[in-house]
Amino acid sequence: MEHLLALDGGGSKCDALLMTVDGRAEAFARVQPVTVPKGSEDGVGRSPDSIQKAVQGVIDPAQRRFKVLHLAGGSGTTTFNLQDYLHADRVYMWHASEQDSVLTGLGLKHGLVALSGTGAFGHLRTPNLDRHLDGFGPLMGDWGGGHQIGRMGLRAAIRAPTHPRHATSLFVAVACQMGFDPTHPEGIPKMMGEGVRIMSNRAAVARYAQVVDACARAGDAVACRILEEAAGDMAEILFDLTDLAQVRDQPLVLAGAGSVIQKSDLFWEHLCRKTAEFLPRVAPRRLDIPPVAGLALAVLGMAVKTGVAKTDVTAAAARLRETLPGVLKGTV
Repeated sequence: MEHLLALDGGGSKCDALLMTVDGRAEAFARVQPVTVPKGSEDGVGRSPDSIQKAVQGVIDPAQRRFKVLHLAGGSGTTTFNLQDYLHADRVYMWHASEQDSVLTGLGLKHGLVALSGTGAFGHLRTPNLDRHLDGFGPLMGDWGGGHQIGRMGLRAAIRAPTHPRHATSLFVAVACQMGFDPTHPEGIPKMMGEGVRIMSNRAAVARYAQVVDACARAGDAVACRILEEAAGDMAEILFDLTDLAQVRDQPLVLAGAGSVIQKSDLFWEHLCRKTAEFLPRVAPRRLDIPPVAGLALAVLGMAVKTGVAKTDVTAAAARLRETLPGVLKGTV
């Protein structure tokens, strides 16, 4: 049986999925580095160390040899020479973009992709064009991404004690996340020091997006405003894409993915509402499987289309959805 190993390295994590070409999921692993490994300037999930550990989470190279292995990679997976590490009689190397993974994961050929994870971008694909916008990194762009939300949350937490009008539950939540006692006299200086320390690590900053979302779900007004502002910034990207392409009056699927969109109902609701203001015929759909599974299906389609692999892609996609829950148990 031929196998496919998909690796999705991102700004904060690296996911690995091993499956057969007929769609049966065999193993899944997620690596979320706490420190910043060497060679991770483009994201800790894309570092050679993260990729290798993710592979080790689904395969024991010393115990497993493959007859045919299809290796599916997103951005950055080429930084680690997996061909020398894996044991297979034949290895096929494939690459698919993040937008390919999202669209394929939703069973779409065309659509307006909104991806918000550690970073963020928008992508418009129609029968006549492919247009990409943002993904410029945390200093120059990534509007509506986890880094932006996390940074805004950190700033709001530090500002909270300065005046009652800035009060927010983010102060206590962020302090606890950092491991500090918010009632201690040295609490604020320690929080400021930790904030400065992690600011160069975009993955560490982006993790505070989860803190913001938790406070927003509990009704904190400041956290709610942060999520709404970030969703508005991403909606601006989607407006620019569709307006320049002159497709705002056309029916479009809004394909949402990334850890922020897939985990934060509030952010997704804000984004859908704001997008509907300029795309009256939009149909929102949120990816309900890990993007690495969409990557695997996108590459499987390429392999079949080129004649390298022989399988029923539609049946394989259905089988993957059926078998994924069994390997995803315990994944956060």
